[in-house]
Amino acid sequence: MKVVTTKQMQELDRLASTRYNIPTARLMERAGEQLLAAVHAELGSLTGKRIVIIAGKGNNGGDGMVLARLLRQHPCTVETYLAADGAALGGLAQEQWQRLRQADGQNFDRSEWTVDVLRNSAAGADLIVDALLGTGLTKPVEGIYSDIISAINNAGVPVLAVDLPSGINADTGAVMGVAVNAALTVTFALPKLGLLLYPGAAHAGRVTISDIGIPQAAVDQLALTIDQITPASIRHALAPRDPQQHKGDFGHLLIIAGSEGKMGAAAMSALGALRAGAGLVTVAVPRSQNSIIQERIIEAMSAPVTETAEHTISEAALPELLQLAGGKRAVALGPGLSLHPNTQALIRALVPQLPCPVVIDADGLTALAGHEAATTTRQAPTLLTPHPGEMGRLLGCAADQVEI
Repeated sequence: MKVVTTKQMQELDRLASTRYNIPTARLMERAGEQLLAAVHAELGSLTGKRIVIIAGKGNNGGDGMVLARLLRQHPCTVETYLAADGAALGGLAQEQWQRLRQADGQNFDRSEWTVDVLRNSAAGADLIVDALLGTGLTKPVEGIYSDIISAINNAGVPVLAVDLPSGINADTGAVMGVAVNAALTVTFALPKLGLLLYPGAAHAGRVTISDIGIPQAAVDQLALTIDQITPASIRHALAPRDPQQHKGDFGHLLIIAGSEGKMGAAAMSALGALRAGAGLVTVAVPRSQNSIIQERIIEAMSAPVTETAEHTISEAALPELLQLAGGKRAVALGPGLSLHPNTQALIRALVPQLPCPVVIDADGLTALAGHEAATTTRQAPTLLTPHPGEMGRLLGCAADQVEI
């Protein structure tokens, strides 16, 4: 599934309006209808339920106002708190506010309520709808908006966020001072990058993507480059297996892993490979540690290789490992190998010579920090899987800079 940035989503909205003649007001109405369906799914019967909607002054607030108007047709209590002066609204938000006012009900603009009033109201609700801030947030949340978000989070009530939890940067997932903690986020057309990156993903809760009528042709026209891996996309990548095939038809993986005290990493890597569908798995380990892998993983083969005095794989094992790699479909390298200087030297010598695709993880990545040529000279595909600390070492920066 394609993923969009703020600018890309704005361009999709523009294309829908100008090229495909879909009025923005229609997209907003459709967003409200999708939100109503989500509220039904979350609460079941709406009879007797109490829903508090907190709307901002932009299109995100407009979506919330459409929802409030549609909820008027159901046997529930709806209170809408506008975080702005109703007379000062512009565009579609003003239009939706006027339509909501005409529908009667409990609709309050900023001059008619205080944060204490909102706090008390929210605490007694069955559901809070966060339609306060949308995808355009670029500066820290402060003042009344910060107070509102705190009131939402302290209410102890499930929160449905409209498009994106208020306070989350749509492009980076960063918390802009303070952010709503949602149980569910209903995002429109395509997922926003900030919903998938942490800490934004942790604030979003469950994320559902709702179709509001933007044509697929508009999405295709943008040639979006960011993809989210989903179960559906994985299923398409995995071809059905012929029952007449055997393990030799599904690839032979070589795992180079483990050292004294860290054989669990080698065992988990082998088990993961087998569960993922590798037909054959061989685990190369320090000679003295071979019995551990044989006892722990009976489905995999093991290959004891030359080790150092500290029971890590030795640089002297290079010829053995290259021979083992011959004919393999892929190599996984790094888990639990240790930071022993001799083993780290082995990794740097081995990686450029491996003839097949290789996945490098953990201690294998540490060995490559400052030695980029070990991967750039390779002919076969290379996949690096660093956590923030490992990525920091590769880039020569601190882990917290990676997570910004």
